[in-house]
Amino acid sequence: MTRQVIEGPLKGLSFVVDRTENRGGPLVVFLHSAWGAFGDAPLGDQVMSTMDVATLHIPGWGLSKGIEHFDDISELALAMWWAVEQLSSEPVVLVGHCLGGALATEMAITQPLKVRGLVLSNPFGFFNSVYPGADIFGLLPKDVMHHVYMDPAGSIATAHYPSPSDAYERGLMAIRRVEVLGAASRFIFPLPDTNIAKRAYRLATVPMTVLFGEKDGIVPSELAYEWSTAFPHAQVKTIAQTAHMTPYESGALGTEVSLLVAAAAM
Repeated sequence: MTRQVIEGPLKGLSFVVDRTENRGGPLVVFLHSAWGAFGDAPLGDQVMSTMDVATLHIPGWGLSKGIEHFDDISELALAMWWAVEQLSSEPVVLVGHCLGGALATEMAITQPLKVRGLVLSNPFGFFNSVYPGADIFGLLPKDVMHHVYMDPAGSIATAHYPSPSDAYERGLMAIRRVEVLGAASRFIFPLPDTNIAKRAYRLATVPMTVLFGEKDGIVPSELAYEWSTAFPHAQVKTIAQTAHMTPYESGALGTEVSLLVAAAAM
């Protein structure tokens, strides 16, 4: 894995990219969640060891800079495409989790001919008042965790959010939470509806898979209906025994990426 910093076309805008050194098949671009990236892209050993994978860090989440330039997800999508174009001149596979899923969809809507396929997990983008999902901006961290993880005290949650004994480190974690929620609020506050449905026709020919967590309290699995209706050609699946962190609580995301890349090569 190598890290690259790409200076952007706007003052103060830069992109951090973590990329595998494998060069098999199309570039797979992973966009992280509203909680940020937790190490390598959660795509499994097979994908990470055999494919060309780039985690493109979204500005405002601690590594890439320049979030102040963007107040709308469509504006951010254009800037993210600029960064992707520095990495590959060929069509790419876009993979997104949570907010990254909404952003990947927006990017694909903007440039469908540059997308070989779209794989989303627990994506924001639709809202239904009957099953609104938990308010990540209003809940305390201790109250939101059981909406995010199947086991808030389990190994995955504690690896993502260790409990430091040092008060200074705990303070840094609190500041980090404010930063990432502030960045996310630009695009999914007060409601996580990005008007995707009105532009869904743009993706009619783009291979597409959407995954939901059976126990997701942030992006309820009931929203599968909205995605299936807007994108009737998409494969929409609910993954059992996972919550909002489906890519980390199961190997489903990596499996679907492998299947899509294999199908695209036929």
